Amino acid sequence: MKKIYLSILTLATGLTAYGQNVIVPQTAGNNKSVSIPHHEATVRTPTDTCDLAQYASFGAGTIYSDGSGGYVFGTSGGQSKQSAQAYTMGFFNGYTQYSIEGVLVWAVRKNQTSTGSTLFAEIRAMDGTSTYGPTGTEFTITCPSTLLGTSPTITLAAVDTTNFTYLPIPSHVFVNQNYAVVIDYSDLVTKGDTIGFVCSGAGAAYSPNDALYLYHTASSDFWTTYNDVYTGLGDVMIAYWSVLDNAGLNVEDNMYGHGFKMSVYPNPASDNATISFAAENNANATVTVYNSAGKTMFTQTNSVAAGVVKNITVNTSNLAPGAYFVSVNEGDNRITKKLMVK
Repeated sequence: MKKIYLSILTLATGLTAYGQNVIVPQTAGNNKSVSIPHHEATVRTPTDTCDLAQYASFGAGTIYSDGSGGYVFGTSGGQSKQSAQAYTMGFFNGYTQYSIEGVLVWAVRKNQTSTGSTLFAEIRAMDGTSTYGPTGTEFTITCPSTLLGTSPTITLAAVDTTNFTYLPIPSHVFVNQNYAVVIDYSDLVTKGDTIGFVCSGAGAAYSPNDALYLYHTASSDFWTTYNDVYTGLGDVMIAYWSVLDNAGLNVEDNMYGHGFKMSVYPNPASDNATISFAAENNANATVTVYNSAGKTMFTQTNSVAAGVVKNITVNTSNLAPGAYFVSVNEGDNRITKKLMVK
C-alpha cells in the first residue's frame, strides 16, 4: 500500500543562506523498539481500519527521539505541530470509496506540564502540491490540502500511552480520492507539552518518497520527504490509521480481507445483531464478540464452505450500551468490525 507520512516542523534557523524552500538535513536521535499492545494486535486488527493488520505483522514499532528533547514523529524539539499519514485510494482491500468514522493513533510518550492541552484529528484530501529544492533543480510532490473532516479535541491526559487512542469523526467523511490523516497537536507546542508517536521499524518495504515532511521556515511552509530531512531514518510508516464506516454494507458487497468478509447489522443494535460472514476458502471460523476492554462476550465456531454466507444472531439485549468488536478468524486470518450497542 502506498502511504505517505507527514509532519509539520518549525525550522527557521540557518535557512536564509540557502534560499527559499531548501532543506537543512538533520539526524534522527536515539530509537527504541516498542511492542504492539497484545489487546490491540489480537482484537483490533480490523479490515475496516486501514492497514492496521499489516502494521501488526511487523511485530513491533519504533519511537525516535529528535536529539533535542522531542520526537521525530511528534513534538520535535517543541516545534513540530502536526503529523499525518496519507492513503492511496484503491489499495486497501480494493476499495475505491468509503466513509471514515474516526482515526486510531499509537503514542507511547507524553509529558504534560500545563493544564488542559489538546490535540485533534483531521482528514484532508491529497490534492495539493509542494515545490522545493535549489534554484534550477526544483521538483514538485503531492501533499494534503482540502479539509474534509475534523474530530473533537481530546486532552493530552486522555491519550493512552499503553494502548491505542481513538479519535471519532462525528460527521463521517466520504472519500473517493487519495487522502491524509492529520494529527494536530499545536496546542501542546504552545503550552510546552510533548508527545511522541510510533512508526514502524526501518526498512518496512516502503519507498522513501512515501514519507513526507512539512518544512516550516520564516518565509514559507513546504512539504518534503522525511528522508530528505532526517538522514538515516529509513523507510518507515507512522502509526495513524483511518477507521472505516462500512457496517452498512451487505456481506455480498464486501471484498475478502485476510480470508473473510463480514457485515454486522443492525448497527447500532439493541436486542439482537446478525453477523453475516463468508470465507474465501473452506474454514473452521470462530466468531467472537469482545467489549472495549478485550473481554469475550460471545464466541462460536462454525465449519463453513468457501463462499457460502453464514448468519449468526447474537443477543445484545444483555450488553451494556457502548462499543464492541466482532471478530471472525481461523488461525492468523482475522477480520474485525465495530458493533455499537444502544
